[in-house]
Amino acid sequence: MALITISAVRAQNVNEWRIYSSYSTINSISAGSEGQIFASTLGGLFLVEDEIIQERYTTVDGMHRLDGVVSAYDEINNRLLIGYPDGVIDLFDVESSTFQKINDIARVEEFASRSVTDIQIEGNEVYVATHFGVVVFDRNEFFVSNSFLTLGVFERGTRVNSISISGDSLYAATTNGIAVGDVTTSLLDNANWENFELGSESNQEVLEIEAVEGITISLNEDSLFLFTGSNWSSFTIPELSSPELVTKTETDILISDGIDIIRYSASGSELIFDGQDDNIRSLEISNNKLLIGTNESGIIQYDITSESQITYNPSGPYLNFFSDLEFDGGVFLASATSQFPQSDPFNPIRGYYVLENGGWSSFNRNTSSVLADFGYATAHTVEISEENFFVGSWGDGVAIQNRSTSEIRVFDRSNSGFSGISANRDFIVISGLDTDSQQNTWAVSFISNLPLNIYSPESEEWTHFPPLPINSDELYYRLFIDRNNKLWIPLIDISNNGEGLLVIDPGNDLFDDSDDTFRKLISSENQGNLPDENVTAIDEDKNGEVWIGTTRGIARFIFPDFIVSSNNPNEFRAQWLINSDTSAVSRFLLRDVNVSTIAVNSANQKWIGSANQGIWLLNEDGSEIIERFTTENSPLLSNNIEDIAINDLTGEVFISTDLGLVSYTEISKEPVSSMDKLKVYPNPFVYSRHEHIIIEDLSDETTIRVVGADGSNFREIATRGGRIQWDGLDSFGNQLSSGVYFLVAIDENGGEKGIGKVVIVR
Repeated sequence: MALITISAVRAQNVNEWRIYSSYSTINSISAGSEGQIFASTLGGLFLVEDEIIQERYTTVDGMHRLDGVVSAYDEINNRLLIGYPDGVIDLFDVESSTFQKINDIARVEEFASRSVTDIQIEGNEVYVATHFGVVVFDRNEFFVSNSFLTLGVFERGTRVNSISISGDSLYAATTNGIAVGDVTTSLLDNANWENFELGSESNQEVLEIEAVEGITISLNEDSLFLFTGSNWSSFTIPELSSPELVTKTETDILISDGIDIIRYSASGSELIFDGQDDNIRSLEISNNKLLIGTNESGIIQYDITSESQITYNPSGPYLNFFSDLEFDGGVFLASATSQFPQSDPFNPIRGYYVLENGGWSSFNRNTSSVLADFGYATAHTVEISEENFFVGSWGDGVAIQNRSTSEIRVFDRSNSGFSGISANRDFIVISGLDTDSQQNTWAVSFISNLPLNIYSPESEEWTHFPPLPINSDELYYRLFIDRNNKLWIPLIDISNNGEGLLVIDPGNDLFDDSDDTFRKLISSENQGNLPDENVTAIDEDKNGEVWIGTTRGIARFIFPDFIVSSNNPNEFRAQWLINSDTSAVSRFLLRDVNVSTIAVNSANQKWIGSANQGIWLLNEDGSEIIERFTTENSPLLSNNIEDIAINDLTGEVFISTDLGLVSYTEISKEPVSSMDKLKVYPNPFVYSRHEHIIIEDLSDETTIRVVGADGSNFREIATRGGRIQWDGLDSFGNQLSSGVYFLVAIDENGGEKGIGKVVIVR
């Protein structure tokens, strides 16, 4: 059964941002002075108080980014310190719920990696472990009071994974071993550090270290070491198969292997939590209650005395990973695995999500017995047909979920004839999915001897095709199907280098490849004129033009119908975007942008996502930039954009990044089929308080006339799409006099009229 969570979703205003976060993966837990629990997660921060989840915070609320990796509560100043992978520290004031960003570590240019790895508060100072040493801040004013970049004999800038303070000693676990310094001396003097090497000759890295009075324990790989005062000795705890987490209380040290938790003290070790799954990521203890941060289940609060437990997991998607996105009729489908995924602990539960009517449904091995039985994981690509959701996996075939019954079927080599990668035909990577006009769904099987596959909703069976006669090192990768059922397939080689674009006309019989014709497009001017042969995005606009994104810019095909059949190079030559700004450095708009995705909105404008530079919104013909969003000027989570999908019913633009999912509600939305009364707001419109007037419920192409009470025509606005904004000015750029104005929209095609009115106050 799918995990379903319902959230209260308020209407989203135009030009408003929203974060769709999963708070279930806990990076760090801190306990407040009044019993609060602060959880830093992959999707933001949440606060538990009186055994209720009280608040959730994201970048929209002022957080630097979602994925705080460590945290520490400062009781004196009633604030939470959150450290991030880029070196920034947030100071979260609990009383005012505000964030202050501290950039001192992030600004250090000497070292490439500046991640914060640990925070310890001691006396009037805050010790921060980083990838290049230890930085000390004044606890109250939070200025840098000291920094230790050379720890004894270790190389300057050695990465510090963990720190602990006990008595007068500062213990640092590093990639080269352990450094111990006396805080009553000057730790800028390397002679005041003592260094120890642990582990094997090839791996001296110490991952964790904790010290309380009389006990100091460190962790190297999965081996524990105890400090006796002069040297380190290894030891084992029978209950723990492979220790991976160490933390401390005021008097004891807690050790976990990801399943069980041991309390280690001077009197010996004691099992205090007997877990069932390898799910533990972080630990804290408060008032004899264990606070256990998990991989995908939020926080488990375990009462050691009564052995009772409470789980805190805010509603939302299962994980904070999103890649491929699709919308259909207001229903949102997303996968959780990026292209060319790396192995990580989340792979088995990187499933897919459905957002419908404000409720999230999450499907993976933990929530679906069908997916578990097939060992289905790493959901990668998605597609929505009239009847089904299709989800392609990186290695496990295709899952098809019926939209009406929610029944799930998985198709792999054993039951469908799919053929996987050359090294292992059972390993089926579905790297492309799309549906044609007859509701057949096509799938690309990557590095396969049967790379092209088609599913018939009538027979509920797959038909598989060998590759067309192109070079053997050119592999089908993604897939897009235009309105004329032509297949657009980007080609790459085994090293992920672009090899151009294959366009296939499947002929009259889609299930018979004998009548297929094709053309391969490359960068040569007379053979496609692609901006680059690494094609990364494809979409079709309202005029039937096919737009492509590459690692070096964007182009469009004006005559896609002739791509395969024509012998005239002009008819299959890509047109690069011409910049309307004649003073620009390049005459081609976005010429060198590494494009990751293209989405067309209801006004035929183009949203362009990039691999590292954020987002652009272009006008209809791609000659002008309407909007530009990056992490610097918006709540965008990252400039690395995975995909963009648009809910045309509301105008909400969903954007998946490598750090999570965010949305932005734009002006454009789906037009109405028949105009009548127009929705106009704010009403009244006051020049001193408002910037724009929003006009909704328009048909696709309209001309809006602004008419006064006496019939005077003050302005005409030609527009496309179901919603626009007007600045309230007349044709000459002047403010209108106070009064009532009628807005008359006339459809360019059918002559329909829509009428609204607005009160303007000057």
